[in-house]
Order: sequence, then C-alpha cells, then structure tokens
Amino acid sequence: MKSGRKRKLGKIRRQTGLTPKQWKVLRKRVVELQGRRCAICGEPGRDGSSMRVKAGTPLWDGSVAESDTTVRRLYLDHDHARGRVRGALCFRCNHRLLGRGLEDWRLHRDAAQYLRSARDYRSEV
Repeated sequence: MKSGRKRKLGKIRRQTGLTPKQWKVLRKRVVELQGRRCAICGEPGRDGSSMRVKAGTPLWDGSVAESDTTVRRLYLDHDHARGRVRGALCFRCNHRLLGRGLEDWRLHRDAAQYLRSARDYRSEV
C-alpha cells in the first residue's frame, strides 16, 4: 500500500511529467523568480517549511518584518488538466482560493464583480 506522500508524488508526475526531484528544483526556482512572494496575494513566502521571524528581522526581498510573523511556505501551483506549472502560491491562495476544483477563472471573475458591487440589502428590512 502506498503512503499518501508517494501517491501525491505519483499524481504530480502523471499530471506534469516532472519527477519529484525536478518538482523540488522547479519550486525553488519559481519562488526565487517571483521574489519570494505569492503570485496572487503578494505575501512573503519561502521555499521549504514555514518559519517564525521576529519584528525587525530582514526578509529575503530586502524588506524588514514589521512585527513578529510567520513567513510561510510557498507551494507550486499547477493546472490539473493541462499540467502547466503556473507559479508559487501561499497556502491560502493555493488551497483555499484555487483548491477544491475552484480553478475556473469565470468563477473568480464573477466573485470579484460580486465583491465590488455596491448592493446593501440592509435597506430591505
């Protein structure tokens, strides 16, 4: 019986054609190319596991942590249907925004329109 990690790596290989070693090297490269920031929200991140930093600590992008914070791991995002590797994302954007089959750009366009709408239903009471 395969472990969950082995199943995941096998799935990534089938979807992208990359070996686990290639995936790791590519993640490091993409994180660097994006300036160690999430491609969607811009939050600072890193290749590897999350790390706590104290206020005043210099960050990799030249900025300084304004308060005690956690610099989170960035995950390589890929198109499950076509295998394209799109970029490095934080957990929130990768798993909560795009995860669970929510990769349809039309859904996100419609959600953005909804959030921009000026409608306030409080007047209906």
